Amino acid sequence: EDGRYLVQVGKHEAKGSTPACELPGLKRESSELVGDAWCRLRTTKLGPLAEVIQVQRSERLTSKKSSKQHGVQSKYLRHVLYCSLTGGFDAPSCTALTPF
Repeated sequence: EDGRYLVQVGKHEAKGSTPACELPGLKRESSELVGDAWCRLRTTKLGPLAEVIQVQRSERLTSKKSSKQHGVQSKYLRHVLYCSLTGGFDAPSCTALTPF
């Protein structure tokens, strides 16, 4: 790991763009395997990188905290995949019409 991160800096929706600095990710569907969730993430949110991104290792994290919705102690599981780029890619360009 070289200290570089791939982050999402905003979200573009029909009503406009909003800042959202976060690591790319998604929630797994009910009974979805980690590998299937990774394929879904790679082909949707990471589409332009799909052919040049490779998983190096994975880590399973467990935490317990009160759920926001029900206020009861809940166990949260997170799988973190550490990846690298195996080649170059063409990134789409965009122009911000209005500041965030």
